[in-house]
Amino acid sequence: MSTSIRITGELGSDAELRYTPGPKPRALLFFQLGASKGFPFTGVQDYGDDPNRFFAAEAKQRLLRRGMTVTVHAEGLSPRTDHGNAVLRLENVTDVIPNIHDPREPKHAE
Repeated sequence: MSTSIRITGELGSDAELRYTPGPKPRALLFFQLGASKGFPFTGVQDYGDDPNRFFAAEAKQRLLRRGMTVTVHAEGLSPRTDHGNAVLRLENVTDVIPNIHDPREPKHAE
């Protein structure tokens, strides 16, 4: 299935890595994107149950910090409410890419 949505925004908090319980745990990377207008976004990237992929999930989690700009690729969106807070949930996240720029690059006016 191809990616149909791409969202760029700032992380509202540090990404969290969690493992599901059971004999074959799955690595799940949770994140939130803040929104200056409208609803914030939440997402989960599933790294599966291969222990070799856990290293990639752990490395990505250490990199994704509050305030960092990222681009998220997902297959869709769905509205959710959680404890009275409305969010747009990114469905089937395929990648979370940090937008890390070379500090020597000139900054462009927006």
